[in-house]
Amino acid sequence: MNAALWRDRLGFPDTARRKRLVVTAAVDSLGTGLFLPLSVLYFVNVAGMDVAEVGLALSIGAGIALLGGPHTGTLIDRIGPGQMAALSCLLRTAAFLAYLGVDQFWQIIAISAVVLWGDNAFWPANSAMIIALCGREQRARWYALGRTVRSVGTGLGAALSGVIVATGSEGTRIVVLLNALSFAVVAVLLYTWREARVTTTTSGQETEDGEDSAEKRAGLRNVLADRPFLLVVASNALLAVCAMSLIVLLPLSANSLAPDAVWLPGLLFAVNGGLLMLAQGPAVRRIEASSPSRMLQASIALYAAGFATFMITPDIGGLIPILAMTAAVTLYTAGELIHPPTSVILVTDMARADLLGRYLSVNQLSWSVSHVITPAALAGLFAWNARLPWLVLLATCAATSGLLVLATRNLQPKEAVSA
Repeated sequence: MNAALWRDRLGFPDTARRKRLVVTAAVDSLGTGLFLPLSVLYFVNVAGMDVAEVGLALSIGAGIALLGGPHTGTLIDRIGPGQMAALSCLLRTAAFLAYLGVDQFWQIIAISAVVLWGDNAFWPANSAMIIALCGREQRARWYALGRTVRSVGTGLGAALSGVIVATGSEGTRIVVLLNALSFAVVAVLLYTWREARVTTTTSGQETEDGEDSAEKRAGLRNVLADRPFLLVVASNALLAVCAMSLIVLLPLSANSLAPDAVWLPGLLFAVNGGLLMLAQGPAVRRIEASSPSRMLQASIALYAAGFATFMITPDIGGLIPILAMTAAVTLYTAGELIHPPTSVILVTDMARADLLGRYLSVNQLSWSVSHVITPAALAGLFAWNARLPWLVLLATCAATSGLLVLATRNLQPKEAVSA
């Protein structure tokens, strides 16, 4: 079997002349993985604050970052997604270097707001850049490959972080410095890659008589007036809650249903990660062969099946709860394989070419808002009743399915995004 057939079977894109996309994803995720285990503890140790203060400061910073989210799309459309991705990395380089001297509450708020704004700017810019560099027909494969590379890189970074921190008292500062360095490397890789630097979200066609139309100047107003798209953003926000639920609820549920199996959360997360890698090929081929709306409905059904399995898992000890939770994680993972790449594909199908950055940035809010509210909301529901969050998630799936039906029943793709 030749390389092209293996690549197709595994669901990988053609990476010829596009290897920098893989390298940047690997470097970025390695640095992120380094800092991830210390994201709260670093400030507790360095700034001398308690966990509650740090959590409040980071939450306020996240809220401030959300305010600028939609306007990043304007920058993406004006300066190009490649330059915006590089700029977001430079901002995060400076912010993580500033973390080395943080020692006050307001400093954590200000710097974390810059970091999170950079995060929120990078993802829509990266999605638009992939379309510009690789074409629409390769979207699912590149999004899936990026997810796989980033999962592996984040895991390796987290493991390496533990080793570095164990070397001595300066280990945490070294980790922060290395994360800043990773963002700087990605910025250099993108900015010195001419093809990425000159990418654009416009179709390259001017309006009649060379006019810069009022529609184009209106920009964000046009996006916010697109009601079907806003319904998709709302459904994506609910789906993001579903996607984030496992991180919050799996350790809690495993401890509640199988308290003696302290190894179970790690095993189930390993099952999740392994299936995401091994089943990528079949998932990508299915995504390419079907409509985005149909595949998103399938992912909702799979999420719901997983949540229902968690909810009805008996609290009887022994092997049955372990097998039931393994089945639940498998169903959830099947939904997770489909949902993230397909949701971005649906948004890019709905977007006007010259407003692609704005569409993607508004959609990014669905993830950003969910990141802020989901952990506390689900943990609070679980503290009230261990089965209540799963019931709420099932209701969330039902609401998401209804919103998607309303949003896509008369969907016609907008002007094709240029490749």
